[in-house]
Amino acid sequence: MLDFFRRSATSVVSWVILGVLALAFGLSFGLPSDSISFGATPFVSVRGAAIGDAEVRYQFNAVGRVAPLPESAATRRFFNVNGIVLDAAVERALLADVARRLGLEATVADAEDLTLNGHVVILGDTFRFLPEGQAFDYERFREGWLRELQISEKDYLEIQRDEVLARTLRELLASAVTVADDELRREYDRRADRVDVTYVRFDPLAFAPLVDADPAAIDGWLGAHRDELEAEYTRQAARFAKLPEQTRLRLVEVAFAAAPAGSAAPAVDAAAPAAAEVPAPALDRDGAKARIDAARARIAGGEDLRAVARELSTHRTARAGGDYGWVSLSGTGSGLPTAVDDAARALAPGELSPVLEADGAYYLVRVDGRRQGDVPKDDALRELAEDAVAVARGRDLAQQAAKDALLGLADGSPLMTAFPPPSGESGGAGGAVTFAQTTGPFPRVGGVPGLGDAPKLQEAAFAAASPEPGATTPLGEVFEVGDAFVVAAVSARERPTDEGFAAERPDLLTRVREDKARKVLSRWSAQRCELALGARAIVPNADKITRLTTYDVAADEAESPAMKYSVCSRVGMRGDILRTQLLTQQMMGGMGGPGAAPPAGP
Repeated sequence: MLDFFRRSATSVVSWVILGVLALAFGLSFGLPSDSISFGATPFVSVRGAAIGDAEVRYQFNAVGRVAPLPESAATRRFFNVNGIVLDAAVERALLADVARRLGLEATVADAEDLTLNGHVVILGDTFRFLPEGQAFDYERFREGWLRELQISEKDYLEIQRDEVLARTLRELLASAVTVADDELRREYDRRADRVDVTYVRFDPLAFAPLVDADPAAIDGWLGAHRDELEAEYTRQAARFAKLPEQTRLRLVEVAFAAAPAGSAAPAVDAAAPAAAEVPAPALDRDGAKARIDAARARIAGGEDLRAVARELSTHRTARAGGDYGWVSLSGTGSGLPTAVDDAARALAPGELSPVLEADGAYYLVRVDGRRQGDVPKDDALRELAEDAVAVARGRDLAQQAAKDALLGLADGSPLMTAFPPPSGESGGAGGAVTFAQTTGPFPRVGGVPGLGDAPKLQEAAFAAASPEPGATTPLGEVFEVGDAFVVAAVSARERPTDEGFAAERPDLLTRVREDKARKVLSRWSAQRCELALGARAIVPNADKITRLTTYDVAADEAESPAMKYSVCSRVGMRGDILRTQLLTQQMMGGMGGPGAAPPAGP
């Protein structure tokens, strides 16, 4: 407790009663004094107490010192950071005034004690501004901390005194919050009733590379979706304008033993792409040469390079039929070995290279097109149509793969066995694009970990029978979650018990009371502010607030969404997203101490 409570312990019960009465009947606000503090016109006055440039600048610097504010003007505008900071100052002044009117006390000496102990109150929370174990140094405090915050010692202590008062009032009102036992049991049941799900997500974008859009399909899409493609062309105009010389490459690679890390990739069975993605066995030089020669012979004999690449290539592009995309062969090159780039420069469009050896692999490369400057609109529209056909058919493939996976569960095969996670840290070039994952235990409320909002899957998981130990309970349908298709099985079920409730009750009571107190305080503070605003106990300066909450954003961002602001709109949130960022910063390593570079003000 604060020094006030230590000095006036006999009064604590009285203040609690006053706090409860304040909650029950509300606090009346008289009209503010017409006298405003000397100096510049304030942004807001709270019962005559001016919140001016100096205090708002301090608030920005204090928050920015511990949790850097967004650098982008567009981001600051989107969240209306300036309005959040101003309302945090209004909330502090409002609660400090209410506290004084209840008879609570905080003195400059209390603020000095707080500071000497290395603490500061920002957005209603108490933090250390000195590293643990470092003694307070007045000169460093004055020349470092105060200079960075751009505030005088007198004004700093006045603000900290009000922060202490506001904190005291919050603690007082929070102490009146109670939690009934049945309310606590409902919260325990909600948290303890959980399932653990294993799932496989079939993403259409992962299956799109398997689609080879033929000219007829592209023409059909152009005819049926011309307006959509025109709009997409406008959105992606930069993709097709003022291009350097580019070449579209398609390739087959066969790596042999001692190939560079990450260059090996799976051989893909096009008939069963999702289940056949396993690392290809390493070949020796002779085996690799025999495979690449066979590949060239098949392509030269009229077989589609895309099909051959999916079957024989060990490159990461195998799944996409060897399509390496549009690249530049000048400067740093395409990212392929120099010998491959050199060969590609000499090829005519449609021409297949001889077998090339470079960096532990054999290659075949074909040039599928060249371009430079502005791409003709018709060509750009065809490229967009090709992409769209691949995505649309990829969706069909993903849905069918999910249905096939669901049928496979009928024989009792665990998803984790049928769709093992990628090997290695990232899966390498041969990592599976479709593999099983687990959610971990999660409750009925909220989303599904890893999948987000999936109400039908969540409902089915909680309705499923509990699995036997070591087994799973498949959910008998394919779920559409976002743009993907999901097959899932319940791998574990946890249910509430009386014993569990008894064990968790003490910690749960603390958490529920704190959460309930935050909600009560938020609603109460917002209501007090609105009542004070209506009674003109809070008087905003509209012109000055408009200037504060107008951001210098680029012309193309002027119409982007932005949080609307009016005084009191963020009161009760104690700094909103800024406070959340501040708390996260503290958990990740503390605030540091005086002496760091000061942040920019509003």
